[in-house]
Amino acid sequence: MPEVIGVDHIYVSVSNIERSQVFYDKLFLGALKFRKSNFVLAGDPHVQYYNRHFGYVLRQGARGGAA
Repeated sequence: MPEVIGVDHIYVSVSNIERSQVFYDKLFLGALKFRKSNFVLAGDPHVQYYNRHFGYVLRQGARGGAA
């Protein structure tokens, strides 16, 4: 079995992507100095915070139920 040496990225489903960006902008852009990009995947908006080693992606969770 290969040895795990790190994590490349994490996807997080959020209930409100606009509201969540306010929180994560302060954390990732302010405190941690990450970069930010927005993209659409399969018609769904995504927000990615990243640096050379790691990415943290927000995606809108399913409406009216579990993501």
